[in-house]
Amino acid sequence: MTDTESPSQIVLYQDAARQGRTSLLSFIAGLFVILFFWQILGGIPLTFFVLIDGGLGPTAPDIQSFMTRQPLLSFLLIMLTFIFFVLGTWLALRLVHRRKMRTLISADGSIRWRRIAQGFAAWFILAALQGLVEAWLHPGRYVWTFNPGSFFLFLAPILLLIPIQTSAEEFFFRGYLLQGFGLKLRSIWLLSLLSGALFALPHMANPEVSVNFWLLLIYYFLSGAFMAYITLKDQRLELALGMHAANNIFTAVFANYTISALATPALFTVQELDAVYSLAAYILSIIVFYLLFFRPGRTNGGQNA
Repeated sequence: MTDTESPSQIVLYQDAARQGRTSLLSFIAGLFVILFFWQILGGIPLTFFVLIDGGLGPTAPDIQSFMTRQPLLSFLLIMLTFIFFVLGTWLALRLVHRRKMRTLISADGSIRWRRIAQGFAAWFILAALQGLVEAWLHPGRYVWTFNPGSFFLFLAPILLLIPIQTSAEEFFFRGYLLQGFGLKLRSIWLLSLLSGALFALPHMANPEVSVNFWLLLIYYFLSGAFMAYITLKDQRLELALGMHAANNIFTAVFANYTISALATPALFTVQELDAVYSLAAYILSIIVFYLLFFRPGRTNGGQNA
C-alpha cells in the first residue's frame, strides 16, 4: 500500500483515509491540530468574554450566568468554537495528510446535496412528530414562549451557524475518526460502536445529562453509533450531515429545553427533559429513518441520489 493512494483506487468510504499520508504519526499530528484549534484556540474568545463579564474579580467566572445575561453573544461565541473546529480539521487534512476535505464526505470527494436535503427533511419530520406526541402525552410540558424580538434576532445565526456546528462534529467523528479507525477495523458494527462511544464522551459535559446520566449516555451513544452506521451503510456522510443539522435546528428554533447546552429563544420551551421518553422516541425514530433509506429491496440511495 503506497502512502499516496489516488481517489480512483478507493472503494469504501473508510478507505478514503488511505489517500495522502497515512502513517500513525500523521494521524497523531492531525488529531493534535484539530483538538488544538477546537478546544484551545476556539475557546479563547469565549473564555475572554466570560472573564471580562465577571469583572476579573476574586470569584471564579461563571459561564452559566454569562450565558443568561448575554444569550446572543454566548451563542455566537460557542458557535465560533466550531468554526475553529472546521478550520482545524481542514488544516489537518490539507497540511498533515495532504488530502482534500471533501474526502470526509465521500471517498471520491463528491458531494450529493440532494442526499443531505433528504436526510434533513426526514429527520426534521421525525423530530417534529416526537415533539407532538410528547406534548399530547404530557399537556403543559411544552410552553409557548415565542418572543418576536429575541426569536428573530437569533433566527439567522441559528440557521447559518448550527449547520456549521453539526457539520464540524460530523467531519470529525463520522469523517476523520471513523475513516482513521477504518484503516484497522473492517467491521461496520465495531466502527459504529466505537464512533458512538467517542461521540458520547464530550456530550457528557452537557447540562442535560444531570437529568439522568445513564439514559442520556445511552442516548448520545446511540446517536453517534447510528450516524456512523448509516454513513458506512451509505458509503457517504451526507445523510448524517442532514440528520444532525435537522435535529439541532429543530431544537433551537421550535422546542428547546430549560436546561440546554445551547440556549435559544425557541417557539416552545420544554419544561422537563424526560430521559425515558427521549430515548424511547429516539430509538423508534432511527428505526423509521433507517427503513426510509435502507429498507429491504431498496437500492442504495447514496449511490443513486
